[in-house]
Formats: sequence, structure tokens, C-alpha cells
Amino acid sequence: MKSDTQLMQDCQLAINRLGAYPNVQILVSQGWVSLRGAVLLGPDRWRVEEAVSRVSGVVGASAQLSVRPAHRHQTPTRELIG
Repeated sequence: MKSDTQLMQDCQLAINRLGAYPNVQILVSQGWVSLRGAVLLGPDRWRVEEAVSRVSGVVGASAQLSVRPAHRHQTPTRELIG
């Protein structure tokens, strides 16, 4: 059986294979993985949770991930009107 530390490292590797998710925190306790934080797109929540649930040794996974799109610079309305 893998230690929680090893599972956390394996989960991080699985997530890293998907791309950059710097705002996702991984917590592991007795093989149960909890994901917290934010992703940029709705489907990313599913992809991250699915990747973690497939890691060997993971008993179960739960995700408390919110979707927070990247902020883009927006021109103030008064500048648009002229």
C-alpha cells in the first residue's frame, strides 16, 4: 500500500500530465484524495478529478474545484463610448 505522501506525488504527476493547474491543492488521507482550488474551464474539473481517481492506490477522490476564468484586461465603458 502506498503512503499518503507517495499518493500525493503520484496525483500531482497525473495532474501535471494534463497541463498546468497551479491553483489545485491536493490533500490525501488514508488513500482518499481531496482536490481544492480553482481551474480555468468547467471541463478541467472533470479532467483533474478523473486523472486523480485513476492513480493506483487511490481509494476515492472528491473535488471542491471552482471555475475561475483568467482575468482579461477590459477597457472601461466610458472609453468605449468616447
